[in-house]
Amino acid sequence: MDPDGRVVCSDLDGHEHFCFDSGSRKPTVLRSDRGRVVVATSAGQIRTFDESGALLWERQLSSAVGCLAFTEDGNRLAVGGLDWVAVLRASDGEVVFLREHRERLVDVAFSHDGQRLFIQPMTTNAQVLLSSSGRTLLELDREGTVAIQTALAVLPGDRVVTADNEGRVTVWSP
Repeated sequence: MDPDGRVVCSDLDGHEHFCFDSGSRKPTVLRSDRGRVVVATSAGQIRTFDESGALLWERQLSSAVGCLAFTEDGNRLAVGGLDWVAVLRASDGEVVFLREHRERLVDVAFSHDGQRLFIQPMTTNAQVLLSSSGRTLLELDREGTVAIQTALAVLPGDRVVTADNEGRVTVWSP
């Protein structure tokens, strides 16, 4: 993305395939999946484009977007914000659920079957949510650590890896 908010998609040889205006000079998150590019901004706007650069849909949410993740089948999109988490239908941006959260989310990821959503807040325990409703299924207790959480990933078998700013990496089997 260039400083003017233009997104240019190129192959490894630098040949431009498509280019479009993201609608923002300051996008915070950029993700692609199955020929779609999702751009999210610090103002809470999410815009999805097809591979030709045509706008597919846009959705305005309440505040800055910090993280995005698609289900493996590409049908849903998880969105983490400053104090909320949402799941949207990837085809049209329709909200499946939107729920408040007590702090900024640094990462979100779906289980391999898409049924669960793992969320990582900045300073509290990671949580496992039901991806269809946002209901909390489990909290992954970090045993009193006060480190700032920096990342979350899902491994085969839906084991979860979390990392913090003190270099600690934890593997969970929820």
